[in-house]
Amino acid sequence: MEAAIAVGKRDGWERARFEHQEFQETRMVRVSTLPKSVQDEVDRAFETRVAPMIREQCVIHDHLKFENVAFYVIKYDVKDFKSIAMHHDDQHLSFVASLNNVTDYSGGGNNFEGVSFSVKAGGIEHLNEHKFDPQPTGSVVIHGGKLMHASLDVTRGARYVLVGEVYVNKSCCFDFTAFMNSLVTKLLIFLFFIVAVMTGVVDKAYKQVQKARNGGVLHEKVW
Repeated sequence: MEAAIAVGKRDGWERARFEHQEFQETRMVRVSTLPKSVQDEVDRAFETRVAPMIREQCVIHDHLKFENVAFYVIKYDVKDFKSIAMHHDDQHLSFVASLNNVTDYSGGGNNFEGVSFSVKAGGIEHLNEHKFDPQPTGSVVIHGGKLMHASLDVTRGARYVLVGEVYVNKSCCFDFTAFMNSLVTKLLIFLFFIVAVMTGVVDKAYKQVQKARNGGVLHEKVW
């Protein structure tokens, strides 16, 4: 958080983010622009703490690879950027990690559209109107990237969160169902092509036979 604040003061916070073919207002600093030591710390935290939680709670098997992981530090405050509007992310999975404590600000939190429960400490905890209260420093909220979500207005102070987006690479695995669906589709297209060609060939041969029987003159029925 401190490193992001320093970069934000020096270079300014990015005010727009390109998501699903449109720009979205934000106030963020990319972790990739922070000092190497901070980047390494974030990478270690993801690999040792966050990634195992994602695999456990979202049932992602070890043989599936996490790729294209992107990290951002987002700043919410009363003056410039209270909250982010309802949206979905580009990657398969996302997470929000709290960087400062809930006593530093008022308001905040997240609102998830269409979700009715969360997995917490091995059990199911129902959410109140799909809203998730701000969490203490170091807490992580994991959700599907395509799930529509928004943040709630900050009404005092500043809230800082680390947002991560994760792509799950399934290409390393052989998906028999997808393979069979693709194979059947290709076979159907091939058979349709063969039937169309054979229909044209038979029709042409039939007309040639008629023409030969009528002394070279083709008589066609008109309906």
